[in-house]
Amino acid sequence: ADMLVNSNETDIYAKWEISGNASFVVTFDPLEGTVSPDKKTVRNNNLFGELPVPVANKTKYKFEGWYTDTEFTNKVTAETRVQLTGNITLYAKYIQYKYTVTFDFNEPGNYNYGDETEITKEYETGEAYGELPEPENKIIYINWGSNKGVYDFKGWSTNRNATVPNVTEDTIFNSERDITVYAVWEKRSSSQGGSGGF
Repeated sequence: ADMLVNSNETDIYAKWEISGNASFVVTFDPLEGTVSPDKKTVRNNNLFGELPVPVANKTKYKFEGWYTDTEFTNKVTAETRVQLTGNITLYAKYIQYKYTVTFDFNEPGNYNYGDETEITKEYETGEAYGELPEPENKIIYINWGSNKGVYDFKGWSTNRNATVPNVTEDTIFNSERDITVYAVWEKRSSSQGGSGGF
């Protein structure tokens, strides 16, 4: 910074610069986590170098980076060059990386024909669904009401009213939030042994 001192005959400037080799203490605030070590000494004009990795207190969250502010606008990495005028605190940012998928059995007529009506599993964004759960009863017989008939379990869909599954073992979970997928049921026609005999 420059400062101008005005006198009658002479203009005098004072200039402050970041000291080229001054050492400062960085304090690591893990916010909603734990970290060790929680302090490090750095020198101006060097790189910050290795930074500790905190562990989030909340499950399904992982550390994303260190920031000079709690709004997480100014990120500091191991490759950031130190340009400080005093000691600083860095704040840990965490991001959710695992999400819950609820498999809703979505049984025809909203009747519960098994012990469970849903199952939950956790996934990371970009992960394939892999082995999918199945309802306890993959064939449902309804012998009363407007839903009377025989229903076969066909798979899973992200749409509650789907007639064709769109979630398979190879489908990639690409959400960044918890979601529900629904069982797809197909009603048999009478010629397939559907509602005959009810």
